[in-house]
Amino acid sequence: FFGSVTYYSGSPDQHTHLNNPHIFDQPDVYEGGEKILPLLPPYALSVSIPLVPLNETNGSTRMFLGSHLTTLKDVRRNCEYSHPQTDLGDCVFMDWRVVHGGTANCSDNIRPVIYLEYFRHWYRDVLNPKKHILISPEEYAKIPEEKRYLIDWSLENSFKNS
Repeated sequence: FFGSVTYYSGSPDQHTHLNNPHIFDQPDVYEGGEKILPLLPPYALSVSIPLVPLNETNGSTRMFLGSHLTTLKDVRRNCEYSHPQTDLGDCVFMDWRVVHGGTANCSDNIRPVIYLEYFRHWYRDVLNPKKHILISPEEYAKIPEEKRYLIDWSLENSFKNS
């Protein structure tokens, strides 16, 4: 999946968040989650490509260091954060389990960022409806049968589910 985010001049700090909850972020599933989370594999990765430098004036993305290895309730209490500074042509990789949020844009210009998301073959992002695919029967037929599982789950409102 790919998309873009634009922070306008004067935009305040974004709330801190995860792109999706931890896979097993259920209190009854993991009591003592701090022991389990480091054992779980990363399931998704975001690559951000800023179209302007990220700095103190334009803003950046606040990332809570180590937040991918701890329970959400412990993030603000135990995790320091970083604001990546980039130049044109740089990109920022981020594990989806990292708690993060955009910082204020104090410049007079917009801060456009393109992002790409990569998922393990077994992961399905069912929380974000923007990721459903619309495809014609003719285009679907061009996909090798052994690869169709990669998109079958996401064919909502297409010929496949009618």
